[in-house]
Amino acid sequence: MLRCAAVTRVAGAASKTPIHDVSQLTRALHHLAITPSLAQYGFRASLTKSFARTLATEAVQTTVVETKVAKVGRPATKPRAKTAAAKKSTTTKKSTTKAKPKKKVAAKTKAAPKKRKVAAKKVLPKRKVKARSERQKTLAVKKKERDAIKALRETALIEPKRGPDNAWMVFMSEATKEGTGAVTTRVKEAAAKFKAFTPAELEHYNHIAYSNKDTNEAEYRAWINKHTAEQIRLANSARKTLQRRLKVKSPKGGKKFGRGLSPLKDERQIRGPSSAYLKFSTERQKSGDFKHIKLGEASTLISKEWKEASPAEKKAYTDLQAADKARYAREYKATYGHPPPSRTPSKASSTTST
Repeated sequence: MLRCAAVTRVAGAASKTPIHDVSQLTRALHHLAITPSLAQYGFRASLTKSFARTLATEAVQTTVVETKVAKVGRPATKPRAKTAAAKKSTTTKKSTTKAKPKKKVAAKTKAAPKKRKVAAKKVLPKRKVKARSERQKTLAVKKKERDAIKALRETALIEPKRGPDNAWMVFMSEATKEGTGAVTTRVKEAAAKFKAFTPAELEHYNHIAYSNKDTNEAEYRAWINKHTAEQIRLANSARKTLQRRLKVKSPKGGKKFGRGLSPLKDERQIRGPSSAYLKFSTERQKSGDFKHIKLGEASTLISKEWKEASPAEKKAYTDLQAADKARYAREYKATYGHPPPSRTPSKASSTTST
């Protein structure tokens, strides 16, 4: 009877036990059922059937409730990391499976940009240029000449103004400033006064003139040294060209240089080389054989002697000419910074050198 009461208590409490104690209860009931003292009462089959039924229903209900609670309140469990063996198995599977060859995708070629149609340029008809008249041609030539002369004057340089360097000019500068009336009448009055000067008055104006001359020379040297030797050389060359183009002549027939046309004096300028004939001529004139003979007649006699001289006699002068030419080229480059221009022998030098 005691065992039957225990069995009933166990069966009643089965419904109240949690799911994790069900396995323990089933083991206990099974142990009771198989005992020989309870088997005679027929509890074995009925107990096992009824208890299995209740256990099944209770297990189903508890599992449903637990799943609902896990979904609502419990945090989701993270999946376990794969073990090294699992990783190896996956890698071996990947290696065994043959990789399918990728389909070659044809590269998309960019379409060439469409060329814009360029409108054809309109060819305008050529304008007919009117032929210039004779007057226009002469004006163009004069303008070209004026421009050339203007450029030459800029290259020629303009030296500073000089004070009067003689007694007459000093007196005239004072008389023309103080006097009144026409210039011609003032000049005549000043000339009459200058002639009537005493020696003391002349000495006063001579002193002023010589002091002006010294200051003029000092200012001129300072102005020359402000420019390079090459600038002075180009200025002298431009002044020679202006003398030739302007063709200004004095009443006596000689060239009238005017202001800005006389050659500039510079100690840095290089003396040009002299020819063999010129060296022979200077030597013959210094000999004294042509004393009291006019210069023209002496030059004709010297020219005749040079023509009749033998090549051996001329060789000494030609050697002097070559040495002088080398000296000129050396000094020219050192002074002006470039070699001298090549010169073609003139007709006069060619005739005299033969």
